[in-house]
Amino acid sequence: MKSSRNYVKLRPTNMANSLQSFTRHPKIQRAMENLTPTKGILRTEALKKYIFETTAYPREHEELKKLREATAHKYGKLSEMEVPVDEGQFLSMLIKIMNAKNTLELGVFTGYSLLTTALALPEDGRITAIDIDKEAYELGLEFIKNAGVDHKINFIQSDGLQALDKMLSVPLQSFTRHPKIQRAMENLTPTKGILRTEALKKYIFETTAYPREHEELKKLREATAHKYGKLSEMEVPVDEGQFLSMLIKIMNAKNTLELGVFTGYSLLTTALALPEDGRITAIDIDKEAYELGLEFIKNAGVDHKINFIQSDGLQALDKMLSENPKPEFDFAFVDANKTKYADAYERLMKLVKVGGIIAFDNTLWIGYVAEEEENVPEHLRVCRKTLMELNKQLASDPRIDLSQVSIGDGVTLCRRLV
Repeated sequence: MKSSRNYVKLRPTNMANSLQSFTRHPKIQRAMENLTPTKGILRTEALKKYIFETTAYPREHEELKKLREATAHKYGKLSEMEVPVDEGQFLSMLIKIMNAKNTLELGVFTGYSLLTTALALPEDGRITAIDIDKEAYELGLEFIKNAGVDHKINFIQSDGLQALDKMLSVPLQSFTRHPKIQRAMENLTPTKGILRTEALKKYIFETTAYPREHEELKKLREATAHKYGKLSEMEVPVDEGQFLSMLIKIMNAKNTLELGVFTGYSLLTTALALPEDGRITAIDIDKEAYELGLEFIKNAGVDHKINFIQSDGLQALDKMLSENPKPEFDFAFVDANKTKYADAYERLMKLVKVGGIIAFDNTLWIGYVAEEEENVPEHLRVCRKTLMELNKQLASDPRIDLSQVSIGDGVTLCRRLV
């Protein structure tokens, strides 16, 4: 039997167990407290703080904030079982992009991600939330009710697998399917980027990314490294490419824009993700680098989707606006001159449709946005300053939904609202 739920959120299995079991076993609780580094996977605690204070906290719903504080007050260190604020905002944007209406959450705790989901769903949206621990859920229920979204939630107190087995034993016709589910210079970029360790990056790439990398993408990556050496790091990393591919598919994007191409790894990624009649307008001043990648794009059979424009990015955008000021793009990916991001943003807000996404790459700038200026190499300071200004600008812009995604060197997703 096929399930037709829009969206499913899972927690690790141990978090679906009753929290009372942790409090009955102090040794387990102490072990959990000792095993969870506060900074998570990011390179520094300062970088996490920067993301939260610049992008996440200013846009956090008041009831989510109260729930987060109440959870920390009652559960202390165990409150870190909740999704962090930036992850919650990414999930919220994802649900809106999908136009999800019927969702499932396996593992609730006090309900931060549950409330996040309920706020993101339309008025007639529904969530089936499953957790063995009703006491923790009831702490969050006060804030869910205050937010006026408790009518969207069906809480089931049960072991997760037993609840799923019960669902599978009955017809699922009531669950409706939505059609939309389906350049820095050399030596500027430390290899590990924003992650804590090179080993963690290696693990992600070897376990998840490389095994699913398209053969022509792999060849393009290797050819770029062979020709450009260290400069090949200007390309998006493999895991980020796969993230962008999934995002484009979830959006059902058909008409996209890429500002900054280099040899075309993200361009080929996008072309492979788009439907057969999809189109990409790709803009870069450097045609030579693009032509290195063109061989692999042709081998993949997707070159017909690409319109490459050799031009300065802002000049090309201005020309588009003068010829056709009507918004036409579903998705825009920006990986060009960082000092011109803010200028590109205002133009792209006129070119991308309402509901479309503008994605800015490198917005965490190797983590240096969270460092004191004296600790930043001098040749990185100008871009750091302009990216920090951009991040503040985006965080306060009511015209967009915003999500700072800690992947690659930081990707900021801006979903146009008006």
